[in-house]
Amino acid sequence: MTEIARRIVAISALLLATGSTVQAAPVSDLSLGQTGVIQFESLTPTSISEFVRKQTTAKVTINGTLTLPDGAGGKVPAMIIAHHCNGITSSVTNLAAFLNNLGIATFVPESFESRGIIGGVCSGSTLNNTAAVADNLFALKLLATHPNIDASRIGIVGQSYGGTAVYTTAFEEARKAVIDGPLKFAAHIGMYPSGCSTRYWSDNVTGAPILSLLGELDDWTPPGPCMDFAEKLRARGAPTTTIVYPGALHAWVNPPNSYSQNDKWSSVGNCYWQYRMDTLISMNYKTGERFTSSEAVQNYLNSCRVYGASQGGNAAIKAKSDVDIADFLARVFKLTNVATSASQPDRIFNYLEDIYKTYLMPAGATSQTASGYYFRHYPTTNLYIATNGDGQVYYYLPGSTPKPTPLGSEASLLNEAGLKGY
Repeated sequence: MTEIARRIVAISALLLATGSTVQAAPVSDLSLGQTGVIQFESLTPTSISEFVRKQTTAKVTINGTLTLPDGAGGKVPAMIIAHHCNGITSSVTNLAAFLNNLGIATFVPESFESRGIIGGVCSGSTLNNTAAVADNLFALKLLATHPNIDASRIGIVGQSYGGTAVYTTAFEEARKAVIDGPLKFAAHIGMYPSGCSTRYWSDNVTGAPILSLLGELDDWTPPGPCMDFAEKLRARGAPTTTIVYPGALHAWVNPPNSYSQNDKWSSVGNCYWQYRMDTLISMNYKTGERFTSSEAVQNYLNSCRVYGASQGGNAAIKAKSDVDIADFLARVFKLTNVATSASQPDRIFNYLEDIYKTYLMPAGATSQTASGYYFRHYPTTNLYIATNGDGQVYYYLPGSTPKPTPLGSEASLLNEAGLKGY
């Protein structure tokens, strides 16, 4: 079966599961509660500069698949899935099904075939990646009109190529290129994302939480630039959580034992190009050199681009990333039907044990639950560290502190733990 046939089968199965149909023409709102394949208008920018200046005139009709979770009542949260460079494959539809099982609606815009591009862009294309940014912002604007979707709880998740859309939509200049009012994404999740080493930047972030899931051994979208980018976003006021999976390759969600390597896949992990959407400056953010033409940018990227990259599925890491996604969305969307994993506080506890070795002894104490707290006790010093579901991490020393005292936020400490490999 060809890749295109597999995509058709996957999308058809999704439609059959929802009993949905395709409407005849592009729509600008979903007030009738439509589901299934939705056609909507987007733009095809030739550059990020053109897009944020609102100079793009090339319109295009995009197809997207909207699926509501089974038994949805009232307004539910939603996630828009920005697909990878191969388009909509099983890793995308499987992610949609996983989110649906959490009680979250999903919308999957198709950015390539809607523009006549068959076979994806993994080995190169003339399509500017800002097109995917536009598609996902127009999708956000559209989903907010659906009577069964909570407009304040719409997030975006992207795999690999989709990472550029995940990160760029976290900046106000990109958001305002499509949306006039206060509507914004409520959550951003990048899975082995692109858009880190060569990136779009602004000092004006929307402030929505960001989760970056990275592979330690990823040689296509290396973790280092994304770790740096996450810290830069955090410094501008975007709550970020970064998790690096030891031993993970690119595309760990693929089937196990599906390792592949391709000399045509290229990495820009050693490139440092940045376009500032607030100042409209194109530059090398490491040296400060400015680029005054698109040709100069392309020449630079050609000089630092490395060819040959790999990917490979890992069932254990996929299961772990599923848990981390569910935990993140349960907190951000306040999902009462999803129990957060105790593994998140444990990662923080393990990290704190490493940096406070003198006080938290012996390390590796068993985590316990009592009086609403999830905690560890260290008998050598009689110290406790704990969480209680309010977003804070506490310490407690009987006789010295009258009650548990905040040590820091879970999000901040989890981010620190992730950056250190916990």
